[in-house]
Amino acid sequence: MNRAVPNATDPARVPAPSDTLAFHRALPGYQATPLVRAKELAGGRPSLLQDVMRGRRTEVQYLNGYVSEQGRQVGVATPFNDKVVELITSVPPGTLKPDPKNLDPLVAMLPR
Repeated sequence: MNRAVPNATDPARVPAPSDTLAFHRALPGYQATPLVRAKELAGGRPSLLQDVMRGRRTEVQYLNGYVSEQGRQVGVATPFNDKVVELITSVPPGTLKPDPKNLDPLVAMLPR
């Protein structure tokens, strides 16, 4: 039995070290690092995008609105969170279509 890979009795079934993710998953005590976990989830859609695509109300008012409110209470500016809330609440739920141009107002706020 191969000690490096648990339950690996057939060498043909042991992932090659060049297949890094599969190799590490096979190791005892494997825990995904944030980077590895991100690679595992690649291609997924953030919940905000899923909500917009399905025409549902988003959680922006709750999450970004909370950050904005907390910032106001302690005197910390939160211009990007404020703008995200403004942009999402300026259109009725179900009318915003996914488009990179929706980010233009935020991109315009970035330092040049």
